[in-house]
Amino acid sequence: MPIVKAGAFDVDYTDIGSGPTVLLVHSSASGNRQWRRLADELKDRHRLIAVNLFGYGATAAWPAEQTQTLADQARLVAAAASVVDGPITLVGHSMGGAVALESAIALGNRTRLVIVFEPILFYLLKQHGEPEAFAGVVATAKSAIEQAPAAAE
Repeated sequence: MPIVKAGAFDVDYTDIGSGPTVLLVHSSASGNRQWRRLADELKDRHRLIAVNLFGYGATAAWPAEQTQTLADQARLVAAAASVVDGPITLVGHSMGGAVALESAIALGNRTRLVIVFEPILFYLLKQHGEPEAFAGVVATAKSAIEQAPAAAE
């Protein structure tokens, strides 16, 4: 897999096909392998770049002592986008959907189209005046994390 730099971080990605560029951003459960079947279907009509986000594939892990943001992940996508010229269609799933939206902002007029499904956008609740709804999501997540070890026993 090719590697591109995003600041100090190595970013690994796949790059197949030819035609208009589609940059694929995976969910938190899979890595860029999530897109293999789609890439096989589209490679005759599109150039498909599937980035691995922090800690996936050969992409560097995020430093544990630092808080990570969507903008940090979007820098990885921008680095992968730098290997091609021209407009880019972004496709993202789940966490990758949120990263794709942030990347669209960072890429500006290079962004041709953004397609997201099941984007994780809970942080918007807090930013847009719904702190109780946001607190409910956080409480549910904490509860699930606390119960996970018990479920594994």
